[in-house]
Amino acid sequence: MARRFAVPLLVWAGWTGIALLFTLYVMLPSPAAGDPAEWGRAAGWQLVTWWSWAACTPLVVLLARRLVSLAPPYALIASHVAAGLVVSLLCTALQGALQWLAFSGVRMRYDIAGPSSLPMADQWSFNLVVYAMVVGVFYVWRAGRLESQLARARLDALSARLRPHCLFNTLNTISTLVLEDPGSANRMIGRLSELLRQAFDRGDGSDVALDEELVLLGHYLAIQEQRFGDRVRVTLDLDPGLGRAMVPPLLLQPLVENAITHGLAERAGDGAVAVQVLGRRSHDRLRLVVRDDGPGFGAEAARAGGVGLAATRARLSARHGAGFTLVATNAPEGGAVVTIEIPFVADARADR
Repeated sequence: MARRFAVPLLVWAGWTGIALLFTLYVMLPSPAAGDPAEWGRAAGWQLVTWWSWAACTPLVVLLARRLVSLAPPYALIASHVAAGLVVSLLCTALQGALQWLAFSGVRMRYDIAGPSSLPMADQWSFNLVVYAMVVGVFYVWRAGRLESQLARARLDALSARLRPHCLFNTLNTISTLVLEDPGSANRMIGRLSELLRQAFDRGDGSDVALDEELVLLGHYLAIQEQRFGDRVRVTLDLDPGLGRAMVPPLLLQPLVENAITHGLAERAGDGAVAVQVLGRRSHDRLRLVVRDDGPGFGAEAARAGGVGLAATRARLSARHGAGFTLVATNAPEGGAVVTIEIPFVADARADR
């Protein structure tokens, strides 16, 4: 609860500090500097002015967050110019209304040198500058936050590329098959080798075509089918042309692994788990869905998202900012459903 109100309180405190600084700027050179009542009126005037910006800050941040994904750069700049004009007008109107309500008929014995004393047109232009400063502060903060997230996401991605238990279980299965079924053991070693090669060849973490992601997923599934036989059934259902969509590497494999692992854990004996991978395109959005018929998410797991989902969410946030969604829910008919939506970006190599 405390963390929920930390950011609003910080914003309010920041604008309050600016208001007090402007009060000092106005009053120190004023002939009325010795009158405590004038100090109170000056502080009240400045607080009304800058608390108006405290009220407008969430709107500015929301706009900056929505516009950040615009490209090319001139589209971003043009959108902020238009948004800045509107927000500055709104903030100027709010300031004027509050100042009139609070100080109508109050005579002040000093010359207000701050922005609040400017004519409406000049105050509006000053507010336009303040809007640009707020947007700049937000983007600087966001850049630092994304850099931190990206560093952490890279570490998460390294550990998530192939979870240790998956590798160990595969090696244990291979060791068993070496004497019982050398041919199967040899095929499994080949699949594992190819899976490891492709996983670690993507060391830069750059996006890959969905077709490449599905090839790697195929190697993983071949290993699981070798291990579990008919107990694992995975089906793919993707719209035509989705193979050229760019996605983060190893986006699907951890989700499918989760579905298989948790699905089989709840099925005793020879119980099977069915996993379905769906891919759809809607205008400029790519939707990927991984669903299973297992036990679904528990209350805590659905709320926290689990370690694997948290790593996936961090990687998507580092790439797309607020331009993605990741939802983990339980299907009405049973089983877990993970849905990811990201911007549809086609592989440039496919158009050559």
